Amino acid sequence: MRKKIQRISIFFGIFIILALCGTFFFLRSDAFLNWVETRLASELENRIAKGYTADIGDIKGSIFGNVTIDSVKISKESEPVISTGNVVLKYNWLGLLTRKFEVTELTVNAPEIHAKHDPDSTLNLSNIFQKDPPSEETPSGDDAPQFGFAVENVVLDEGKISYTDTQRDLEISVQGITLTLKGPLDTWSHEGDLSIEAGSFKFNGSETPIDRFEVDFEILATRSKFDTFRLDFGNSRLVAFGQFPYRSTGNYWSIDLDLQRLDVADVEPFFGEGTELESIVKGRITANGNLDSSFAATLSVETPTLSMTQAENGRRIALTDLKIDADFNLHPIPTLPLKTFNAQIADGTLTGSGSIEFPSRPEGDVIAQLRQLTTHPLAYTGQWEATDAQLIPLLSMFVPLPEFLVDSTGHLSGNATFNGNSTDPSTLNLDSKIEITETVLNTVALADSTLRCTIDAGELKVDGNLDETEINITGPFPLAEQDVLDLRMSGINFDDLMKIVDSADLGGTGEYTAKLSLDGTLAGSMKIPNASFNDIPIGALVGNLDYQEGQVFIENGLLTKNTKKDIVTTDESRTTIRGVVDVEGDFPAEFSIVADPVYAEHYPRVLLGAEYPVEGEIRGELKLDGTLIDLDGSADFSVTKGVAWGIHLDPLTLPLRIEDYNIDLPNIEITTRVQKVTLNVSVASNADYHLLL
Repeated sequence: MRKKIQRISIFFGIFIILALCGTFFFLRSDAFLNWVETRLASELENRIAKGYTADIGDIKGSIFGNVTIDSVKISKESEPVISTGNVVLKYNWLGLLTRKFEVTELTVNAPEIHAKHDPDSTLNLSNIFQKDPPSEETPSGDDAPQFGFAVENVVLDEGKISYTDTQRDLEISVQGITLTLKGPLDTWSHEGDLSIEAGSFKFNGSETPIDRFEVDFEILATRSKFDTFRLDFGNSRLVAFGQFPYRSTGNYWSIDLDLQRLDVADVEPFFGEGTELESIVKGRITANGNLDSSFAATLSVETPTLSMTQAENGRRIALTDLKIDADFNLHPIPTLPLKTFNAQIADGTLTGSGSIEFPSRPEGDVIAQLRQLTTHPLAYTGQWEATDAQLIPLLSMFVPLPEFLVDSTGHLSGNATFNGNSTDPSTLNLDSKIEITETVLNTVALADSTLRCTIDAGELKVDGNLDETEINITGPFPLAEQDVLDLRMSGINFDDLMKIVDSADLGGTGEYTAKLSLDGTLAGSMKIPNASFNDIPIGALVGNLDYQEGQVFIENGLLTKNTKKDIVTTDESRTTIRGVVDVEGDFPAEFSIVADPVYAEHYPRVLLGAEYPVEGEIRGELKLDGTLIDLDGSADFSVTKGVAWGIHLDPLTLPLRIEDYNIDLPNIEITTRVQKVTLNVSVASNADYHLLL
């Protein structure tokens, strides 16, 4: 009997050993891994939401701690949402017996995330997995089974993230993402680094490249307490800490983000090439709430200096003593009040405050409510005030200024109140006023100026004065492609204007009316009833003055005069003018001036420097080029019906040379009755003249 029992024991022992060996080799076999792959794919398909598909590549290795998955891909309507290349997972399988998943190594190659805001304002990442149906049998709180998780080494290599929002015409792409994380299995005390090789930021058709960016970080955490998250990049450091739901702690959470130091030069890669940033910023964000409905946050930022310089145009925007305080509260109705904005700009003060409000309380949990804030209209209100800013330094921050304005002075003050709706620009209401005082532009002192701008019920109105010029602008707001703004300027002092721009001494009081299109094009007409040149009356000047893409076009210009010493004559001088001026630098320009005809008796002081008794019909074309500061040109006019000091002259050629607004008429050969006279005339830009007969 004993021998029989021994045989049975040996048989069962051999059977158990064979069963264990068979199980071991079966679990390591391709057949089992294929079964796991099929089962995993099926389970994933059942978990993801309708409209999404999942694909899992071949699984290799052993479930005893070393598994390799060729690829994982989740798509929506055949477009990839999340995908990876090769995934290697190594773990301690004995830890599973103690309900702890200990990952010793996780390597993910070529992970990609393609986030997209669909036309219906939903994010393709937000609803990948189906929501679990509520069930009374579902354990919660302390009754829920707990499964620990620990990780030792994580590597993400050659990752890519892209984000597309067609509604806002926004695209963000980041490539070459590498992440490493290392630490012990027994506690969350890990260090890591993150690097971005390149990327781009595209908004409204304008693309900004993102250069290489590197970050070091550290994570310390125990149960519900988030002890430290430290982020170092360049000379900057961000520290975060807080607490989150875990077992008996309920669903309350809080977090503090302490920006101990931000050297903005460290984030220059996100502003593209050619942008130089200078500032040391300190700030703090605190947030708290629960997972169900509440969320509140405060923001505080301070910096002694903040500047941004664009290498392309050399413009530098600079703020000093900047301070910002803001709050955010999700309950009962989401509000974002900007309590404080203070800064010094161009030696003046800029202050502001305002708020953004959601019209009604959003539905769902905190995450769902925050998501709705990006898709629903927001109401905003605000007020801004600027006091005693230096005019020229302030303007130079935003537009290039010519050299002749470098030493100019002036002060700007202003205020504005506004409100509206984020999704409908026509709801904007604005009441603003700008005052410019103590202004001297290129040695020309200007009267104090005031401009007021209002937008109400979709109508824009601007009125006021700039020096002696009265300005009025009216039209719809926002400006549609087919709409125009009506612009009227009267009382324009061309004497002062020409002195400011260092151009020809063209004088007179004129007016300008124009229509301004959405693309910045101006189509208008100018009129100077009593124009002068070097304080010499030259007649009435009219013409079309248009602006498009950085150029001013003069078309159909006409200068007429029919008086001689204030006495009306039967003949009328007509001069047609065409030209183009580039609005940059010293204003490069080209002009064509045609005498059609011009009568010498109307312009003796312009042509000869004094009121000489001369007559004649002049025809020809004068071409000018250079800059408005330094115009040069030449012409050979024909003169007929000439009379000088009562003597009738033979037809002659009048050579005209202009250099830097200095007029020369060299070697004018005048013949009459077989007599010949050579005349040389020079008229300087200040109206001094020299005559040699």
